[in-house]
Amino acid sequence: MDEIDLRLLTLLEKNPFVSKSSLARELKISEGTVRNRVKKMLDGGKILLRVDYSSAQAFRAILLIKSEAKKPTSQLSQKLSKLPQIRIVYEVAGNYDLIARCNCFTAHEYNELVEKVRAIDGVVSTESLIVLDAV
Repeated sequence: MDEIDLRLLTLLEKNPFVSKSSLARELKISEGTVRNRVKKMLDGGKILLRVDYSSAQAFRAILLIKSEAKKPTSQLSQKLSKLPQIRIVYEVAGNYDLIARCNCFTAHEYNELVEKVRAIDGVVSTESLIVLDAV
């Protein structure tokens, strides 16, 4: 990944719907080069396409997770990311090892999710932060 890729990612993060021709003009490269670089980053997992329907879901939370020191955090984050209510998992440093952003339809559904997470081998404890508003 070079400076052009990083600038391309920054532009796409600001506006994921911008045209490839606009990106090419901004980066001073050909449209074909933009297409090839975007495809390479998509294939390599650097760009993820997600549908965020969180506005339709009434219950949002951040789940803080402590894991066993002997268990690889990356394996645990992969398991968590497969749960449909978990939008993204961050591996972090600090008092917790993982942070999961969760979107559910109800508090009951979220409670069931937390129970599933606690049952995963390697999870030591969890703490929930309920989202009240987002700006």
